[in-house]
Amino acid sequence: MSCACTASGRILLKRLCCVALSLAATIVVLLLAELAVRCAMPQVNLQDTQRSLLRDRAYGQSVGWQPDVQGISFGQVVQIDAQGFRDLSGPKHADRSWILLGDSIAFGVGVNAEATFAGLLQARFPRVAIRNTAVIGYNVENYRDVLRSLLAAGKPPDHVLLFYCLNDIYGYFNRLPEDDSAWQKCLGLLRRNSKLYVVAKDVLTDRSKSYFTYDRVFYSDNQAVERAVDMLDEIHRMTSKAGSDLTVVIMPYEYQIRNPEPASLEPQRVLRRQLEAKHIAYLDALDWFRNSGQDSRAFYLYGDPMHLSRQGHTTLFEHLIDALPFTHGTKGTGP
Repeated sequence: MSCACTASGRILLKRLCCVALSLAATIVVLLLAELAVRCAMPQVNLQDTQRSLLRDRAYGQSVGWQPDVQGISFGQVVQIDAQGFRDLSGPKHADRSWILLGDSIAFGVGVNAEATFAGLLQARFPRVAIRNTAVIGYNVENYRDVLRSLLAAGKPPDHVLLFYCLNDIYGYFNRLPEDDSAWQKCLGLLRRNSKLYVVAKDVLTDRSKSYFTYDRVFYSDNQAVERAVDMLDEIHRMTSKAGSDLTVVIMPYEYQIRNPEPASLEPQRVLRRQLEAKHIAYLDALDWFRNSGQDSRAFYLYGDPMHLSRQGHTTLFEHLIDALPFTHGTKGTGP
């Protein structure tokens, strides 16, 4: 009996050793693959955002940035200024100001602040205080909360630019990362630390198509569209009452730029029709990118369905300068 037990123990030990060696070999292979991706593909951004950058109830019920902090977002060091906005190195005191409302697209994740369209605007108009209030995850209700707080706190801005992403039609964003499930936290850990994970997702799936296909459905839901546009109309009334003008800039997904099918334009058609009915000024940025003749992927972060690359920000900036009438004043002074 003792010999049989000893033999069984040895077999079990061998199996455990094999499992341990296989696991160790797998980890080594994954680490080598991670290193190879980091060396060969420097254009790949890490994703997700450091929790310590965010604060609860910054604007009413809306999450916002912690003032005067530095942290990591999409693999880039970001600086938040004393007002709780992305630091653009603008003037501390200025007679004129613009407010930029938006989510992670307008914030400019994965790109240095000075290379974002907001940073380029600030450099172009150094005497204007350009306040980039965008926060990752925001939607139209959050934009309303931010604008309401800023209008109540001081002098109204001269201009308000709202950068509308197609997923702004989602529900209210007012939760912090600690509210995520265990599975969401595991995925967040991978997004923050593994470029191999980002590349694998891009190779194995068409994330741009998946995101667009999912979000397009919302624009067939009249109730969802009306809710989003009614919130934009409320923002419009707030800016009008304050003596500021509002322009909504509709931002495209990468899949829409590379896919010429008419169905891919449906969200923009729905939004344009609704905005025109409400007499809200807007710019549709889709053709700015579509008519460039360049590969759509050049305008976006690697494998990303919506976030602009450095080139994408430059293209957006150049078209904004041409399209917005109040940017046509003397260079460097602003309107």
